[in-house]
Amino acid sequence: MRVLLTGACGCLGRAIGQALLAAGHEVTGFDLPGRARERLARRLGRGLTWRFGDVRSERDLAAAVAGHEAVIHAAAVLPPASEADPERAHAVNVGGTETLLRVASASPLRPLVVYPSSITVHGDQQHRPPPRRADEPTAPSDHYTHHKVAGEAALRGSGLPWSILRLGVSVEPRESRVSAAVLRMLFEIAADARLEYVHPEDVGQAVAHLLVRPEAWHQVLL
Repeated sequence: MRVLLTGACGCLGRAIGQALLAAGHEVTGFDLPGRARERLARRLGRGLTWRFGDVRSERDLAAAVAGHEAVIHAAAVLPPASEADPERAHAVNVGGTETLLRVASASPLRPLVVYPSSITVHGDQQHRPPPRRADEPTAPSDHYTHHKVAGEAALRGSGLPWSILRLGVSVEPRESRVSAAVLRMLFEIAADARLEYVHPEDVGQAVAHLLVRPEAWHQVLL
């Protein structure tokens, strides 16, 4: 399958890209231009085709989506950056998703769109026994989770084939960087809070399997 992967230079994007290649898909990585990302793309580039642009640009996305049978939309502004600059985050997370869906709907191939969302759209986990269920109501609590709920709604209403994955915290420990903003965010989390984690490589495997399992389409999966 010919697959477009937005946010391909991010931690999650890199893991998904490698899993897609290993599964035999043709992958085009899409991310913002810039020297650091372009250097990373050259390092990761074995087997991937690259396009650089902005998910807020309809022209950039139209050129990227053309000819692809599926889109994995991993591009996003994540916390704490989403909370520090909510206007920019909304433009990327919600506006970029809506632009992508508009472009994809105009494509003759009408691609499957896979949307990595977050289990945090369910709100406070502390006083509810696990496991969470995908059919439970959402309870967004910050800018990022409101953006994800809006993105999910736009995808379900797009008329395209879709799949939503509500992921746990997915970081690569060997590549994590702790900034002052991240530390401030961590101090806002209760010491006994329950957090669900998933390894990025497992997310990559899930996405690769999902593409060839139509029974998993049109579903919200945790």
